[in-house]
Amino acid sequence: MEKMGNYFKFIFILLILGLLILGINRYYPENKDVLRKFKLKGDVYTAQFYDDSKIIVTGTMGFGLKCLDIEKGKVHWSEDKDKIVSTLNKPFIYNGCLFTGTDRSNCIYRIDISTGEYLEIYEIDGIAILTGVSDEQLYFIARAKDYSSYKLQVLDFDTGNVSTIYEFQDKLIHVRDPLIFYKDYILVSTLQKNDRNFLYSINRKNGNLIWKIELPMTGMRMSNVIYDEEDSIYWVDRDKNLLYEKNLETGFTDSIQLEDITSFCLKFDGEHILIYGKMEEIGTPNMYYSGLYLYNVNDRYIRTIHINYNNALVNGDKIIYEYRNKIFIYYLETGESREIYSFKEELVDMFATEKYLLLMLARDVVKAHVGYEPYKYVLLSLSVWTIKDDKLFSEIWVVISTDRIRRKKVITLVSRKKDY
Repeated sequence: MEKMGNYFKFIFILLILGLLILGINRYYPENKDVLRKFKLKGDVYTAQFYDDSKIIVTGTMGFGLKCLDIEKGKVHWSEDKDKIVSTLNKPFIYNGCLFTGTDRSNCIYRIDISTGEYLEIYEIDGIAILTGVSDEQLYFIARAKDYSSYKLQVLDFDTGNVSTIYEFQDKLIHVRDPLIFYKDYILVSTLQKNDRNFLYSINRKNGNLIWKIELPMTGMRMSNVIYDEEDSIYWVDRDKNLLYEKNLETGFTDSIQLEDITSFCLKFDGEHILIYGKMEEIGTPNMYYSGLYLYNVNDRYIRTIHINYNNALVNGDKIIYEYRNKIFIYYLETGESREIYSFKEELVDMFATEKYLLLMLARDVVKAHVGYEPYKYVLLSLSVWTIKDDKLFSEIWVVISTDRIRRKKVITLVSRKKDY
């Protein structure tokens, strides 16, 4: 009888567990915070989403170019037989194709983004270090291998011909991403050998230099330039605590006074510009930022957010930030922060779309940088962490993992609080 009782208890537990799994799959099919984990060996230079289901990753020597499939949790395709290296060129995605230069040859590659197949290889006069597509033409900065010249060039897709639009007369050592297209003009941010940062406006039809303005910088650090896709560009002066806005239509430049800016970094989600605030405990392992500014480019309203963080980005109605190995979401509507993920490694960088957050982690950043240890990528779902009617409740998730010691599946019930 005792054995029979234990048998029914076991059946009852399995029944309850099955109902839990069935109920969760029925009512909460999308509720998974950690969707995928990837480990990739080699130094990763850029990561960007494509079509909300793929991630394009580029790296340094020996890494090549890879496409990660989010849904399947594996490498969709990999192109490393020719050792495509893109430390100077962030691949540009356009019309189902990926365009990238290489540090090792005078070529621009046109690759089918769905298969990784080479479609075209264009030979150019120099190394392509920055690319962009506008009006069915590929524009890029070509740098001579001996660094003696920098040229703004255009490639005609129909003929394959390359022509030079403008040759920079100043001695350059760096050109900053991205190329900005505004009507008939291209804006290029440059760093010169005399440690000065200039922004050029060039007429792409006739190659005339329209204007050149100097942007602030400290040492080798300079502000990135944000374009709001309308008629204004923005940059920051860290030393003067100023956010600048230049109207490209009128040429008028305005500024907004801020306080305690310690970074030249600007981040933009299409509506808000995020500006890092004051850096605390400078020079120590516990260094972090306190406070940030959020500027709405549509209504010209600036808001101060009082949080501590090591890395932050703006994503629609929320700010995603990392502080001491934990990921938080700050809701702009309520002013409330929630922890969504924690980790033991170091955060190298993070990338977000409306649906996903990709974390790039490493146990030892230096070893990962030289290829002795892999980077770990963790993909989180942001659709889980949304506010609906400000109601908070507990939800049971089923996490299925593999016990490598006993070589069997382990089912864990995890209780999480979340917004819904």
